[in-house]
Amino acid sequence: MKKNTKITILTLLASLFWVVFLWGFWSKGLGAFGFNATFYLFFFVYLVIDTLRRRRVKTRKTLIWLLPLLLIGLSFSLYENPFLKWISFLVVPLIIFIFPFYSIIKKSQFKDQKMHWSLSLVLKLVGLTFGLMKKIDQSGQKMLELFDGVFKTSKNSKKIVQVVLGLIILLFLLGFIIVPLLQSADPIFAQKIEKFSEWLTSIFETTIFLKIIFFLLLSLFNLSLILNWLEKTKKLYSFRGTVFSKTTPKQKDFDPDSIISGIVLSGVSAVYLLFIYTQLERLWVSMLPIDFKQTEELVKSGFWQLFFLSLINISFFFATYNKTKPWVQSILKFFTFASLLLLFSAGQRLFLYVKYYGLSYEKFFAAYTVIYIGLLFIWLIISLFMKKRQDIFKYLIFSCLWMYAIATVLPVEKIIFQSNLALQKLPGSRIEMTQLRMLSSDVLKDVKDYRSKDPDWVDNWQDWVTRREQKKDNKKWFEKNLSNL
Repeated sequence: MKKNTKITILTLLASLFWVVFLWGFWSKGLGAFGFNATFYLFFFVYLVIDTLRRRRVKTRKTLIWLLPLLLIGLSFSLYENPFLKWISFLVVPLIIFIFPFYSIIKKSQFKDQKMHWSLSLVLKLVGLTFGLMKKIDQSGQKMLELFDGVFKTSKNSKKIVQVVLGLIILLFLLGFIIVPLLQSADPIFAQKIEKFSEWLTSIFETTIFLKIIFFLLLSLFNLSLILNWLEKTKKLYSFRGTVFSKTTPKQKDFDPDSIISGIVLSGVSAVYLLFIYTQLERLWVSMLPIDFKQTEELVKSGFWQLFFLSLINISFFFATYNKTKPWVQSILKFFTFASLLLLFSAGQRLFLYVKYYGLSYEKFFAAYTVIYIGLLFIWLIISLFMKKRQDIFKYLIFSCLWMYAIATVLPVEKIIFQSNLALQKLPGSRIEMTQLRMLSSDVLKDVKDYRSKDPDWVDNWQDWVTRREQKKDNKKWFEKNLSNL
């Protein structure tokens, strides 16, 4: 077997699976991603692992980014959640474009130097991925070599050709002659194999030509991507001096950046403490403004301003961490702690917002992000007391990846629905359950259970239930997931 023949075959099989089981999602929407998307992504992860092993990268050293990718893939088989599917559809290519080369470069790093993450590194990793364009010609040659080897006149090759031709003839006879005749002879038999018959005839539709073209293009793209990873390129050594460094540059006696940073951090921290002091009297629900409009303004608008400030505070930290004088680093500790308190104030407002108005996609992920940023601030504070310089950007990238991956396997819509059911019973609640009719079939069973207990739900939710059941029934078995089986 020639070099890379195994990878070529596996790549062709992956593309064939896409064409058969994922074809047409652009017209159906990402709701067509279910068991099929999970299997395809898992299969592609296997290709990535096999490729990295060829570059002598140990699998256990890649788990920090491979496991989140597997969790995201698994989420397609667990829930319908259309909101997260769209995000995953964008996130998965970024993971595949960035992290395999990261593992390869880390394996190739110099013994006397350490790799540090930065925006420059991320851009370089993406840039290396675009090297696949130079591999398209090589990928085409590999595919032609494989096809040429299959159709050679050796004994085993003849058997393979005979098997393929036999299967094509069998499917054609079943789809257009035998099965249609049997269906017309017995209506009960026709009803039982209706979906199988539709699948058979769909294979030989006019779109078969488009599928063949897409199959070849997808195979070329995936094989070029893998061959690009396999190439022992000298470009990796161009990273020396950019993402690899021995020590942190020494600070000069006079450092104008430290003076400017110290003034800015001190002033902003003082303002934050003054703001937090004025918020102490509003930490409890009983001390909120009596006027409902004032309460609404407090919990609605206040959260987003404070949330945005927390993001600005993180950028301040990146700009000054380990780049200024020790006295500025001391101010940075105080500033980061004040930022954490500011985030706590934002979280408290969000809690009030949810209590009165209920959960939604927006508020769930806002709360989830507040938790993530809170944990990030705690880690940033801890890192300021460590003697060894921490790779903050790396932690930010990988923690964000893991937090998103965990979110994809959470029953988000069930959490939203059940939380609102409980919160609407509280006094002063402004929650309208009918506003949750934008949720998917992930909560179909929950809606049916509570609809049977409350007569009003029959009128308010009947159309929603009917639409969700029709959408679920219209899916093929491989487009479904556990929540709508």
